[in-house]
Amino acid sequence: MTSNRLSSLETALSSSQSVHPVIPAIFIRQTARRIRHTKRCLDGSAGALWRKRESRHKFNLMPGSPIKNFGDDNNAPQERGSILITALWAVSVFSIMTASLAFHSGEEILLMKRELNNFRHRVDFVSGLNQVVEMIQEDPEPHEDSKEKAWYGDIKLEEPLKARLSIRLEDEESKINLNYASAAFLSAFFKRFEDEIGPLKGSKKDYVKAIEKLKYEKRIESLEELLLVEDFKKEDLEVLRPYFTVYPELPLINPNTASPLVLKALIESLSGDHGTKQIFIGRIEETCAIHGCFFLNQEFNPQIFMEKLKLPKTPLMTQVVQDFLAAVTTDSQTFHLTMTTSDHAQASAIFTCRVGQARPEVFWWHEN
Repeated sequence: MTSNRLSSLETALSSSQSVHPVIPAIFIRQTARRIRHTKRCLDGSAGALWRKRESRHKFNLMPGSPIKNFGDDNNAPQERGSILITALWAVSVFSIMTASLAFHSGEEILLMKRELNNFRHRVDFVSGLNQVVEMIQEDPEPHEDSKEKAWYGDIKLEEPLKARLSIRLEDEESKINLNYASAAFLSAFFKRFEDEIGPLKGSKKDYVKAIEKLKYEKRIESLEELLLVEDFKKEDLEVLRPYFTVYPELPLINPNTASPLVLKALIESLSGDHGTKQIFIGRIEETCAIHGCFFLNQEFNPQIFMEKLKLPKTPLMTQVVQDFLAAVTTDSQTFHLTMTTSDHAQASAIFTCRVGQARPEVFWWHEN
């Protein structure tokens, strides 16, 4: 408004020379210059005030509030973005560390549970072995072992082990000991096996030669050593495993626990007349057909044994019977133990237990 009034005054002065001729012209010009100068000053102040108000409106500042240096505000978004990225990076690293820690903790817990289960199984297995050994040691007739014994076959355990463990015991001396079996015994067995069970994938003659060569070089410590022999089939080893052993210290077979197949092969491998041996095999089959073989230790006298089997008392039969009794025993000392827990963990052991022995001698132990 002041600027408009000054403009009107300036116009009036410009025309005053004609209106008021008595007023000096120089005075009029000087006054007009002052008015123009004042107008410029007023216009400049108004523009500055307007820009100030506009900047306050733009940055939402109230009059009287401190004015920042807005020349650096262009860097503010970048700074805020850097802070956000740093925060996200820290959160990511922390999350990864937490997840890794949780993963390792979970793995350690699983390992601890597994080790605890293995420890419990081991305690049960050792307890089962000790209980079986105790039953064998308490046998009132320790020298007359047979399938009728309480500790043979599927064993009935006492509580609380009964609820957690099942046990089966087999006689290793019911099998053919490869470290002592003659070539004639092995040949007779392989022939009987193929006649009664079925053909083998490999040659039985090659198998006999391989076993003879293997035990000549050193004592056979495991049946798996047969697989080191060329051409010995793994499938054949699995079907022959129930009839072979390498652990007993003596070459004796227990007829009370041996299979009829092993006993027939043993008799056929003996020296003597073929017809005499066939009569012997027939009487063995008749005697053991119903309840299995059961001979007492005192019956292993040739005369008593022949009377029990009703064998003809001929010199040839007597010789065959004497050779047979020299290869058998009723006092087994080496056993194969198989144990299974309620959650299907398994362990197997082959051990020796003699009368009066304080603790068993374990030859082989395997846990699955």
